[in-house]
Amino acid sequence: IDIQRISERGLHLAGSLEIDRENLIEDSAYLTEPINYDIHFVRDREKIKVSGKISAKAVLECVRCLEEYEMPIDCHFDVVLFPVGGLTHAEHSVKEEEIEYIFYKGNKIDLAKILSEQVNLSLPFNPVCHEDCKGLCSHCGTNLNEADCSCDHSGSEISLLFDKIKR
Repeated sequence: IDIQRISERGLHLAGSLEIDRENLIEDSAYLTEPINYDIHFVRDREKIKVSGKISAKAVLECVRCLEEYEMPIDCHFDVVLFPVGGLTHAEHSVKEEEIEYIFYKGNKIDLAKILSEQVNLSLPFNPVCHEDCKGLCSHCGTNLNEADCSCDHSGSEISLLFDKIKR
């Protein structure tokens, strides 16, 4: 987006955009459809205020049972972008990779980066397919959501770990 198009009254953009799978933090995650966005940009001298909403559908891998599941993403966000050249001396100690998503360079704003960041912020740290997911049997690997196994589960995992430490 060319920042010259953004006035003090603002610029409104709506549409959809596909982002690459490698832009997602979760290695096994992917989007099943483009990100739908509705964003408003307002320019305040060199600062650009961005507010909007996005929606998409992500496929994640459950950390308990390792099965894929679909998670809807629907979020609102507000971000303020600053020009890289507008940094004060104290802010120059920030590394380039740390400022990549909150600053813009030159006269262009990368919409894909803003949308990717918002999707990543919406993804759970430990994705779980459903709250009462039983996970996998630690002995035989059976998905306990789909079937019971014949393993002895009388000793809890924690007590088994402490037994190993005692030895």
